[in-house]
Amino acid sequence: MQGLAGPDRRKIITGKDSIWRLLIDSCGANPGQIGLSRYTIREINEDSRKPIAISMVLDHSPSMGEMRARKLQEAVRNTMDMLTDEDAISVIKFTAKIHREIPLTSDYKTYTSQLKIDGLRGESAIQIGITFNADTIVEQGYGGGTAIYDGAIAGIEELQKTSNARRVMIVFSDGGDNSSKADQESVIRYAR
Repeated sequence: MQGLAGPDRRKIITGKDSIWRLLIDSCGANPGQIGLSRYTIREINEDSRKPIAISMVLDHSPSMGEMRARKLQEAVRNTMDMLTDEDAISVIKFTAKIHREIPLTSDYKTYTSQLKIDGLRGESAIQIGITFNADTIVEQGYGGGTAIYDGAIAGIEELQKTSNARRVMIVFSDGGDNSSKADQESVIRYAR
């Protein structure tokens, strides 16, 4: 939302001068019950924010289902339209294997053309034969398994390609890891 800091977005608004009349601390000892009387709101916009590098790490295991995988891909595509020329993005799709669909880049034409909105019908894995009315439909899919930790490691590796941007990794999954070589602790160590 724009305008949260009031009419002068460059000014830091404090407490009673804010357009907000009540601010609740949802992270304190009694979440949702403590009204804050002293706070600061500062709006950060495209003019003043540091470039970001985003690594989107997307679960493409069969449990995601065709519709959720496609919606996730469409949401990533919509996010791409919100990036500035200085921002960068990478996309990693994972099952038991890691598929680096888009290496970290800030080139809009590159990342929008390389993103595949193909649901679970990727090019990199097994073929599934389905018999229906005496016809056989062969579809390709990304494969099985869920290697969340390995996907996160791949996302971190992409973010290591930049040092002049704020680095953000977002991992989307509908379940727990069952296929990684890495574990949670090694991902945390690697990120640090």
